[in-house]
Amino acid sequence: TLTSRHNLAYAYRTVGRVEEAIGLYEQALADSLRVLGPGHPLVVTIRDNLAAATGAAERPGWIRRLLRR
Repeated sequence: TLTSRHNLAYAYRTVGRVEEAIGLYEQALADSLRVLGPGHPLVVTIRDNLAAATGAAERPGWIRRLLRR
């Protein structure tokens, strides 16, 4: 489920549905952190992709806060 949500978010971002992608990435990140922990490779990937999506949406403040986690 976590991987599927991440993949759907990635697909949304790829076709330009960035705001929807960001919402899914945020949900996937929160759930992945809770279930897998901060060092898990999927968590790292989701965090990176969320940072890229927020950059694409021109929300750089989000990126700085995200990378500090």
